[in-house]
Amino acid sequence: LPQLEAIIYAGQAHSRLLPGAEGPVRQGVFVGDSTGVGKGRTIGGIIADNFAQGRTKAVWLSKNAKPQLVEQARRDWEQGGGGNPGDLFLVRNQNPITAPRGILFMPYTTLRGRKGQTDTGRVQQIVEWLGKDFDGVIAMDESHLGGNGMVIATGRGRTRPSDTALAMATLQDALPNARIVYVSATGATEVRNFSYAKRLGMWGPRTPFADMPTFVEEI
Repeated sequence: LPQLEAIIYAGQAHSRLLPGAEGPVRQGVFVGDSTGVGKGRTIGGIIADNFAQGRTKAVWLSKNAKPQLVEQARRDWEQGGGGNPGDLFLVRNQNPITAPRGILFMPYTTLRGRKGQTDTGRVQQIVEWLGKDFDGVIAMDESHLGGNGMVIATGRGRTRPSDTALAMATLQDALPNARIVYVSATGATEVRNFSYAKRLGMWGPRTPFADMPTFVEEI
């Protein structure tokens, strides 16, 4: 299984805690393998590893929810060691989630909700299902879609962060103990595009950079 090395590194990273402004947060991991390596199967393997340790709920965020992509995710979960493709289920409405276990598959368009504002109700829906002390996996596939997470000054004024970036940040803040997995073959085109990667320990307490804007400016 060529993805095994990334699965092992994820387990090592997730075993550590980082200092946060409001208390410790669990360290995340970034999987940046290029196209064709099998990042979906890596996600499946990381989740399977956690299922084997009793953490039997997970979230898999995706670029979209086209039927072929959902089926591909189910196949990656099965081939990554998960076993039952039926463990993965799609969520696109705000009805309470009642599944006692499994992998909640959700496109970023659903997570971010209405255009122009972060749908905190959607994040709350996820948190209520997982529990505030959740310590399982949240996989952010194609995580670069949350790259526009900073206020940027331009010649025409200031641009606001994208709805996707805000939703990803809100979800991470709500679940400080979650095992975050960022997955992208194109993690960032500019340093500021790493704003979504809050759990890598690149800025904040006990680092050379007080916060994300400082990190961007210095780098």
